[in-house]
Amino acid sequence: MKMVNEIEIITASFQGNGLFNEGKRCVYIINFNRENDKYYYVGKTGTTNQTGVNPPFKRLAAHLMAQGKTKSCIFNKDKNGSGEKKPLLEREYYRNMKFTAIYLEDNAAASFAEQLLCYVLNEVVHGKIINKECSREPGKLEKSKDEVILKVVELLKAAELEGAIPLVFNFKTKKQ
Repeated sequence: MKMVNEIEIITASFQGNGLFNEGKRCVYIINFNRENDKYYYVGKTGTTNQTGVNPPFKRLAAHLMAQGKTKSCIFNKDKNGSGEKKPLLEREYYRNMKFTAIYLEDNAAASFAEQLLCYVLNEVVHGKIINKECSREPGKLEKSKDEVILKVVELLKAAELEGAIPLVFNFKTKKQ
């Protein structure tokens, strides 16, 4: 958002092939920014029972519409188990959001990448991930692990989270 002649201008810019999924899964990061304070959401496209997969921009739209199972991910949270929904973050955080995604070949690769992102981001941003319990290390990935790790590194660069990249390589070294 920017102000022009005292008029609030709202913009959105979409790049890449985010309207079509071509049968591939995506892993994504949403950055929520307020001045020098940031929060993050890590997610992936595709249903848990592997019956379908949405394009990344459609998944983002589901988050923004706050509908279905996605509705509690970035906007509302049942703070005390009472069923009462409260905003997850103060309103100012939602004024400056960034969505960054990468395509992966299959559900196993997407699940591994999502777990790896959560794990390394949790180490770097300490409690600023709004949707996940991210303290456990990712499981095994039998095929194309190096390729997935390189894609995760590129996603971190694009999401302006370069500080997490050394942890990705430390994880790779430790696991080999």
